[in-house]
Amino acid sequence: MVQNNFVQEIKKLKSNNSDEKRIQDLFLEKSKRKDSFIKKFSLAEHFCSFFLPIDVKSRTIYLVDHIKARMWIPPGGHIEKNESPKDAVVREFKEELGYTLKKEVVDLFTLSITPIEDPKRTCKIHYDFWYAVFISKRNFRFLKKEFHDGRWFSFEKGLQMISRDSYRTILKKFTNIYYNR
Repeated sequence: MVQNNFVQEIKKLKSNNSDEKRIQDLFLEKSKRKDSFIKKFSLAEHFCSFFLPIDVKSRTIYLVDHIKARMWIPPGGHIEKNESPKDAVVREFKEELGYTLKKEVVDLFTLSITPIEDPKRTCKIHYDFWYAVFISKRNFRFLKKEFHDGRWFSFEKGLQMISRDSYRTILKKFTNIYYNR
């Protein structure tokens, strides 16, 4: 059943170019062996869900200063056994930001493959599901053992805070999908 959730989520996305289609096809292939790509069973490469808390009214996004990643990024985490990518967002939102999602819209908007270039970590590749979480601006109680800080930024400032090029590209894609129609 969970594998079906992976496939359904992946197929929701509209591929606009050959690179997106290639990534989508790779995710579909890997989802056939989903348990092989859960961190508990595969330390080197696994599925993750990132989420971008968005306050549409103020046009702000919430980012965290991640201790292990040593950079500002959207929150997220590894998908666990018997968990869909969206279930991981709901769980991680509660664990990392201290807030239980209720009626907020949680919308998958892209997929990415992220190489992890830290020789100290066993984790080498993330297959990332990216979700927008539409929520009113609030003060989250971020998890201090994972993050140095967490705060709301304008889209423009958020782009400046994110140092990883691929994540900036994802934030730009979000902006194009939801604001530049």
